[in-house]
Amino acid sequence: MQPVVIGDVIWEPSPDVIARSRLKRFMDRHGIGTFPELLKRADEDIEWFWDAAIKDIDIAFFRHYDRVVDLTHGKQWAQWWIGGRMNIVQSCLDRHRDQEFHDKVALIWEGEPGDVRRMTYGELDQEVCRLAGALRPLRPAAGHDADAGQRRVGRDGQPVGDAGVAPAHALREPRSNCRDGRRRESRHEAGDGHDARA
Repeated sequence: MQPVVIGDVIWEPSPDVIARSRLKRFMDRHGIGTFPELLKRADEDIEWFWDAAIKDIDIAFFRHYDRVVDLTHGKQWAQWWIGGRMNIVQSCLDRHRDQEFHDKVALIWEGEPGDVRRMTYGELDQEVCRLAGALRPLRPAAGHDADAGQRRVGRDGQPVGDAGVAPAHALREPRSNCRDGRRRESRHEAGDGHDARA
């Protein structure tokens, strides 16, 4: 086996693969001709790039963000999606669970010895629901440090601050009833306005 040298090209997509790629569609949509041009624009205007990227992958916000990023305190303390409210599970899993994707493969895991496990959207939904149910009793009390003192949670268990990251169990807690793979409707869907913050 030959060692790989940095800079060696291992594989190049065919022109047909490039033409059908999501990246090519993204670049065409924004009038960008080459990949180096995309990198340059993304580096020079990260707010444009991440706004365009989040819309391209169709991440849904319950309340649209007012600003993409705040770098006031430096890049290492960036705050993202200022003012936005979302539930990432809704964008990545819930909207697919009962539709045409239910029986389609959502994840493929490959282990070191070569074993492979696949999960459909329906199976992944059941596993996420089970995890949420197990984590429900661990929901932090008001004011408890959620991330080793870096973030604080409010009375409702949600992180304080516009760009907080919700604890994993807060993302699914309202839907933690997993009998026969079905969940109760979420608080947000029920109309009381509670949802996880991103």
